[in-house]
Amino acid sequence: MINILLSNRLGERRMTQKDLADMTGIRPTTILNLFNETTRFISLEHLDIICEILECDVCDILTRRKHQVEQAEKLARRLIATKDEGFMKLMESTAGKILNAPR
Repeated sequence: MINILLSNRLGERRMTQKDLADMTGIRPTTILNLFNETTRFISLEHLDIICEILECDVCDILTRRKHQVEQAEKLARRLIATKDEGFMKLMESTAGKILNAPR
């Protein structure tokens, strides 16, 4: 999964979404979607402009998380919510497989 860290970068620079939209000329709705990580694509031109304004590299804005980590987190959240003993055993088994899987 690709994560967009725009909210982090804006927070570090104490900038608002409106500030970024005004400085880049990118529509506020586009900035909002990037900020909330609800966008399905990102224009390379927009990414370049954002990196220029924020004085950062693409890797400071975009990161990739392995699918296995996401699965383990979902299982952990479900375990906490349900407190089901059978599910706890399944979670421990699955987590062990994920953590011991070759990378």
